[in-house]
Amino acid sequence: MTFAQTLDAIRQDVRRYSDGAFLVLLIKILYAHPSFAGILYYRIGHWLWGTRRNPLAWGAYVCHRVFYPLVRMYSGLELLPYTSVGPGLQILHYGPTIIHPAAVMGNNVSLLHGVTIGVSVIGISNLGAPCIGDNVAIGTGAAILGDIVIGNNVTIGAGAVVLCSVPENTTVVGIPARPVMTDQDKHPSLSIMEPTNIPVRSLR
Repeated sequence: MTFAQTLDAIRQDVRRYSDGAFLVLLIKILYAHPSFAGILYYRIGHWLWGTRRNPLAWGAYVCHRVFYPLVRMYSGLELLPYTSVGPGLQILHYGPTIIHPAAVMGNNVSLLHGVTIGVSVIGISNLGAPCIGDNVAIGTGAAILGDIVIGNNVTIGAGAVVLCSVPENTTVVGIPARPVMTDQDKHPSLSIMEPTNIPVRSLR
């Protein structure tokens, strides 16, 4: 990833929170949303990781890793530089948010605090992590575990534990997570309405 692409990704991250003058918003968001400091630090580290063959970039990357534990404590976000995360990442509240290095996340993903995106087997760090599509919203305390695929435009409810792949345009909740709404449910005109045999009780 080039520096221009990194800067564009940061701009898209900022726009997920508000719209206006970039530098002014950047300062306000860093103050109001400590988790954004982790996102910004990740973007810089990801660019340094991509240019690590350059001796100067390698030295800067080493410094980045030295200060990473401090930024992680301040932001509440565990997100390593070599993780693949698309632009427009939004984390609305401070809290322990963990994203596995092997996970892949698309564009415009929104997270609340306490989200875990990782592997399904404890003690095996590279067994397989989730691949998350674009425009996905993940609620507070949700866990997405294992080598699964989360489609585009998916909503995952608070506290859900997702262990299986989720098709796009679906809402899932529960432990383990189950679909409760699809795109057809949101737009009934897309589905074929069939007559039911439910008796109608008249009012007296």
